[in-house]
Amino acid sequence: LEQSVNTLELSSIAKYCFHLAQTFNTFYQKYQVMNEKDPQRKNLRIVITYLFRHQLTRALHLMGIEIPMRM
Repeated sequence: LEQSVNTLELSSIAKYCFHLAQTFNTFYQKYQVMNEKDPQRKNLRIVITYLFRHQLTRALHLMGIEIPMRM
């Protein structure tokens, strides 16, 4: 990421965002998050969701893209 920002070659960050979003979409389709009955699994899935959001927000910020209030 640092090299991409320093060289202004943002396409690699965009590709990273796209891959991250696709991976999370697959996760979200395969595993229930809020309807999970096991509290430990539910908490883990909530944490994974938070980490995804954090990473995507950081990457979009690096590209100068305003983060929407809701995704």
